Amino acid sequence: MVGFPTRHLQLWALSSSNFHGVQFTCEVFQPLFMLPSQKSALRICIAHPCNRYPADMCRRQGSSLEPFYQVAIVIKFPLESKEDDLKLLCLSDSEKVQETVPVRCLLNGECNTSNFELPSSCAEGGAKSICLRIEQGTSTLVEQQIPISIEVEPDYGVSHT
Repeated sequence: MVGFPTRHLQLWALSSSNFHGVQFTCEVFQPLFMLPSQKSALRICIAHPCNRYPADMCRRQGSSLEPFYQVAIVIKFPLESKEDDLKLLCLSDSEKVQETVPVRCLLNGECNTSNFELPSSCAEGGAKSICLRIEQGTSTLVEQQIPISIEVEPDYGVSHT
């Protein structure tokens, strides 16, 4: 039997002009525990569905030095254009955090990982939610409420007796 690697064909197909109908993926993670002095954060990974990186990323998040867990189900969305970059927005009651994701990288088969420091209103404790919105040009591609639960790691060196 002769093996024929197809990775170059996948990358060619990813960057071809026929990207309509392709459902890109977005995965959202947050730290399992946080020290009281840490600011709350989200890690957001966006990738082409042919990219195996998100599945590997999910496994690595739980086993890293600072373990993360997946907050929401995989969010799928289509692209509107090959030219316009994506805007990734995290919105809370009064604050907005935004980052640009180069669309060309996604079309070339790369995974984009962004770390978002959550607005201070989410860090005040308890379960909250933020609105995650992905935009391209003037279009909103997807918008979803993401539940946020901040668990502060206890200080085991302090006696509470």
